[in-house]
Amino acid sequence: AAPRGGAATRPRPAQVRAQQKSDDILKPATVVLRLRYAVAAACGDDVAALQHAHRCVDDVATALGGCKRVHSTPIPPTYVRHASRALLSWLLCLPLALSPLHATASGLACTTGLTAFLILGIEEIGMQIEEPFAVLPLHDL
Repeated sequence: AAPRGGAATRPRPAQVRAQQKSDDILKPATVVLRLRYAVAAACGDDVAALQHAHRCVDDVATALGGCKRVHSTPIPPTYVRHASRALLSWLLCLPLALSPLHATASGLACTTGLTAFLILGIEEIGMQIEEPFAVLPLHDL
């Protein structure tokens, strides 16, 4: 039965999410397929150029497969928790180790704070490097 007034029916949210998920899964394959079509159209009858271009597209497909493997490899949460706890324990013990070197408490606080800022920043950068696809805006590709 057609809706009244000729208006199109809206898809349900579950259908939209399912369509978006299937689009996300097919995107790398779709990119490679479109590249192949574009290469075939651009090269025309030049067989050598077509073969070279297809090898380049194969390299892109290989790189996309590598990115998909990196993206789908999980980092164990116990590793992340353990590393964070070890780092925080080290930072908590740092004032005890540095106290003989500082005459004032304010100097000790500044040194400890600066060290903690630098070390925690390095840890955050490391976490972003471990999970590059969560940081990079690759959803538009």
